Amino acid sequence: MWYTKYEYIIKVAETKNISQAAKELFISQPALTKYINNIEQELGIKLFNRKTIPVTLTYAGERFVRKAEHIMEMQTSLEREMQELCEMKKGRLSIGVSASRGEYWLPLMLPMFKKKHPGIEIKLMENTYDYLEEYIEKEYIDIALITAPVQTDNVEKVVLSEEKILLAVSEKSKLLEGLDISENCLDDLIYIEPEKLNGEDMISLLPGLGMARYQQRIVQEYNVKPNTILETSNVDTAFCLACANMGVAFVPETCVVEKFPEWLPVLCTVERPAITRSSVAIYKKGRSLSSAAKAFLDIAKEVLHGDCPVFKKPTKEEYIRARKSMKEADTITAWLDRTI
Repeated sequence: MWYTKYEYIIKVAETKNISQAAKELFISQPALTKYINNIEQELGIKLFNRKTIPVTLTYAGERFVRKAEHIMEMQTSLEREMQELCEMKKGRLSIGVSASRGEYWLPLMLPMFKKKHPGIEIKLMENTYDYLEEYIEKEYIDIALITAPVQTDNVEKVVLSEEKILLAVSEKSKLLEGLDISENCLDDLIYIEPEKLNGEDMISLLPGLGMARYQQRIVQEYNVKPNTILETSNVDTAFCLACANMGVAFVPETCVVEKFPEWLPVLCTVERPAITRSSVAIYKKGRSLSSAAKAFLDIAKEVLHGDCPVFKKPTKEEYIRARKSMKEADTITAWLDRTI
């Protein structure tokens, strides 16, 4: 092994004595002499002047030792870096995420991750789900945080959380005529027949985003044709425009929770029971998750299933109180009702 040979040559150069070098290397002098002879024969050049006392290096020997010491330093550095990577003291984690997912999740997860693993460099790529899945397949990123369904089969999935998909509707919408919304909340959704979406003004998400995929499925499965008046890449924009009675919008449960009670639409569903979607982390099939990726996903689960107020769902009583007091309350929805 060349690593051992480098060590032997360097030791003889340091001690200038084969017997002393053999002693410090814990091998016999004949064995060390044989090693040196074999190396010189292999290289076709003498490394030592053994006729002198002490033993000296030839010019070739000086060059060999200089390069060998550099190689030994690189080997030590490599081993140290691999150890640091193993112990999570150093490394890089590339994460793909949609803009809205990044806004909700990353400010809660990344500070915790950096506190525990300050040596891990974070690389962030934001794009639509279609692109993120492509990035995973091409190994541009380690993991992507998206929502199911995933369009490609060439990935592994880790489920992080489940949430309902809702239809956000303004109280002023004709869709709600004759319906009792007084106890409307996340656990008591208003059912809207899918066919009523025919011709209904809708704020749609751009293709490639999670809500756009869900809307496309509803349109195809129930053969309905809503009137898309606006497309956006931001689910928060769609949600707030729905609250302002610009049109209805399919939104995730977390969007509703995040903006309660300032923005308060009527929470509806076009399916019974209301469909849920899985938020997942994906990575390329056949590729093992790095220690950094595993650590990040552990923190993601801890945040999503812990006591973070962002994900704390309002109770039915809180929704009822908010809706009763909305006309007098100093909220954006109340202001809109008074203004529009």
